[in-house]
Amino acid sequence: MFIAQTPELLDVAGHLVVLSTPWVVPSSADRFWWDVQDDWEAVDARRVDPVTKHPDLVVDLRSEVRASARFEEPTSFRHMFEVRFTADGYATNLSTQSAVKELARAARVELVDRVRRRIDERGGWITAHLLAVVTVARRAR
Repeated sequence: MFIAQTPELLDVAGHLVVLSTPWVVPSSADRFWWDVQDDWEAVDARRVDPVTKHPDLVVDLRSEVRASARFEEPTSFRHMFEVRFTADGYATNLSTQSAVKELARAARVELVDRVRRRIDERGGWITAHLLAVVTVARRAR
């Protein structure tokens, strides 16, 4: 993993800082995230149970940093935040995601159209949740 090679790139007093911002689905999330799985299934794509995207299931990199033995004790911070999308904005974002890009062209178009319509039917907006996970560790001396 990249952590093993990182210390050589840092100054003696340097710090490793790793940030990830995965999409998550907290228990309080809009029912949309469960309902939209029907659209994925309709285009013969894999359903993903939103429960598997709960923020409590997101792991940070502390164990990998510790295992490298090349850094002092790491610290992690977590902060969930919301991003509000219009139907068109979410459709644009969705069309850039890897799982969508892997679909056949016709399935991609149908999925994005279905999701856009679903959001329009719900008032034209959807709120997504992202979890900022920051892991920081100082290079071992």
